[in-house]
Amino acid sequence: MDFDSRDGSFDWTWHNGDNIPITANIEYRLPRGVSKKDAMIMAIENYDNIERERITSHNRVQIISAARRRITKWAQAGSDLQAEVDNEDKLKDGDILPLVLASDMFIKTAREGADVAAALKTRRGER
Repeated sequence: MDFDSRDGSFDWTWHNGDNIPITANIEYRLPRGVSKKDAMIMAIENYDNIERERITSHNRVQIISAARRRITKWAQAGSDLQAEVDNEDKLKDGDILPLVLASDMFIKTAREGADVAAALKTRRGER
């Protein structure tokens, strides 16, 4: 699964153990008892877990680094230092990354798809 968090798109290209794309019916290649739906859920949850760790780690480093810079300056200047934070020690736009989970986007996309399907059925006179 490839997920583009900028536009919320998913690309479901399945690969075998040698990372070669599988073009035939994926359900014949899955382990016994694992459906295509199960595989999709596992892929989305795996992506979310990795992305959650990546974003949390990045943001934690940014916050700790900014705090260390401030503490170092305060310790060097002493406690008489005014409680002003230099611009270079402030977090800037883009330093903290947003957490965009594939599961949230998939749910949103699925709801939109269901709404479109319902509207199409109505237009065709189906119930």
